[in-house]
Amino acid sequence: MSWTASTTGGRIGQLLDAIDFNDRALWQGGIKADGTRRTGALDTGDTITVGNADGSKSALAIIQELLEAERGVLFISKDGKATYEERNSRSRRTSSTTTLTTYALTSQPGFELDNLVNRQAVTRRYQSGAAGTSPNTLANGTTQVTKNDVSVRTFGVIDGQEIETEYVSSDSQALNLGQFIVNIRSSFAAPVTIDMDGGPAAAVTQMLSLELQDRVTVTDANAGTSGDYIIEGIDVEIADGGNRFVTTFTLSEYGTALPFVFGSSTQGTFAPPDGTVTYTVCTNASRPSSPTNGDFILESDTGRYYKRVSGAWVEQTYSRLTY
Repeated sequence: MSWTASTTGGRIGQLLDAIDFNDRALWQGGIKADGTRRTGALDTGDTITVGNADGSKSALAIIQELLEAERGVLFISKDGKATYEERNSRSRRTSSTTTLTTYALTSQPGFELDNLVNRQAVTRRYQSGAAGTSPNTLANGTTQVTKNDVSVRTFGVIDGQEIETEYVSSDSQALNLGQFIVNIRSSFAAPVTIDMDGGPAAAVTQMLSLELQDRVTVTDANAGTSGDYIIEGIDVEIADGGNRFVTTFTLSEYGTALPFVFGSSTQGTFAPPDGTVTYTVCTNASRPSSPTNGDFILESDTGRYYKRVSGAWVEQTYSRLTY
């Protein structure tokens, strides 16, 4: 097998070309640094080394392995475009597409333990048939394990499915991948499902126009759900002979984490409530003198976490699960 340098997006593009999905007008990427969508091309993703497709794997299997390592998404948009968004596209959505309000929705927040991962193992898999030179060594790398100690103490160990991938080039990149997964999945923030069942014209427009990965603001006074979210799933039902149109959006909380770059970003100190922010260690008597709303502290003498909210320190408490 021969191996060549490529990128995640470049490899996905080759596979799309191979199935004659090659009209660049029907390709698009995610959100660029300037806040606009990339058109006519897929996102770049990571720099990787790829082998020739020898028929041992389907195109879908190859794409799944690529996305497992890069953590981006690939989908066909509502207007029929192949859309590959690299992982950092999410953080470039600096504003919401729209606001979903009470008039046409029912929010259903709920804790789903199955979505939590607070310990992750990643192994760099050797590239069969490649030259025995770095990074394509003829042996697997050392399994890298990363975890969120705060989440582990709260919920116990929840392992993600072990990843063995040829699309990371070193043990340090394998560690970065594990850190990224834990950073975004060790939170206990509840996923939200929104059902929109008809409603005024504005609601129907939202039901028809919103796309996967769009950032939306939810303001639902009835369920008490509010905040910014990313659309992870869309389910559409047409019932009653076409007289009823229901759209269900599955949302994940939008985080404010900076883009994570394999090979240079590192795992920060974890703190509640979302497992990705840093906190200041102090005593009750030596709290920061000029805090900013959103800051976290851990009092070493009391063992309590606090968040700065509206000019005051608010203690953060977390329910523990019994096994």
